Amino acid sequence: ISWRRRKRRRRRRRKGEKNKHKNKNKNKKDNKDKNEKKKHKDASSSSSSPSAVLSPKDLEYGAAVWGKCEALVEGLASDLTEQLRLILEPSLASKLAGDFRTGKRINMKKVIGYIASHFRRDKIWLRRTRPDKRRYQVILAIDDSKSMAENGCGAFALQALALLAKAMGRLEVGQVGVVKFGGSEGAMALQNLETSGGGLGMTGGSSSGDMAVGTRLAASLRFRQDATISDRPMLNLVEFLGKMLDVARHSVSGGSGHQDLAQLVLIIGDGRLHEKEGLQAAVRTLSEKKGVCLAFIALDNPDSSLMKMQKVSFENGKPVVTSYMESFPFPYYCLLREVAQLPVTLAALLRQWFELSAVIGGI
Repeated sequence: ISWRRRKRRRRRRRKGEKNKHKNKNKNKKDNKDKNEKKKHKDASSSSSSPSAVLSPKDLEYGAAVWGKCEALVEGLASDLTEQLRLILEPSLASKLAGDFRTGKRINMKKVIGYIASHFRRDKIWLRRTRPDKRRYQVILAIDDSKSMAENGCGAFALQALALLAKAMGRLEVGQVGVVKFGGSEGAMALQNLETSGGGLGMTGGSSSGDMAVGTRLAASLRFRQDATISDRPMLNLVEFLGKMLDVARHSVSGGSGHQDLAQLVLIIGDGRLHEKEGLQAAVRTLSEKKGVCLAFIALDNPDSSLMKMQKVSFENGKPVVTSYMESFPFPYYCLLREVAQLPVTLAALLRQWFELSAVIGGI
């Protein structure tokens, strides 16, 4: 009897040591995953400085402006939503469907037939094979420089932002972030992709949460940032966007970085750039990343249109006058003169990019 007791004790001791070793390895793995997530979270927060603390007066101004912008684009939001619904197809499968021999859940409608066939009709299982949810990462970059106000594009930009936010919130495209740029301070994230679940925190309705996000954005965009010739606001923005997109892609599903994830970047500004030469290489590098669509929406004022602007260069000591838009550094861009044109114009631009990406295998 004592021999059997000693044998059982040794067996329990070995089993306990084995479980202890197993738990120790599991804890190490969990700590490693936590450190990795913390590292990327810190990288995301360090790459974007938080927005300044807004005063009650700023929030009151933001609420008034955002409410007015939402009222002006209410009818256009439905048009843009339908246009985007046709282009941004569902890419994430969450619904169960199909007839399989193995799967996640049993189709109860086929159980009786399975039993009646003496267990021969065994395709009674369901799998998640039909995409029904959209999983995109969208960044809206707004030019907050003083030139926007001088060219009469400030209110135009806020209306375009409200229209895009409302449409993408209704469509539930995925994660939507907002960045402002244009001054010597550099680019600043007003809304990170990691903190937005199903759009810009907006569902297309008029809830208090939706209004709070819009109020904060409108209060932060005052179009007062100033920049000198030595500053490179657009080049800094492109570099900032590259880091932000890399961190956001890595954060999807624990860092697996889904290669089929589409990331859309829409830059809204007046299109007046002074660092074209150094900017072209940075734009090309960012555009060549797999799954990244970089587009510029130039807000054009008919009184000082971009199409009328000219650029002077010297070749062999002789001045050569060319159109300003001929050397525009962004391959995908559109000129917008009124916000009512945005649904059709943006839909055509995105459709062209998706068709081209499908041909060359970009996604």
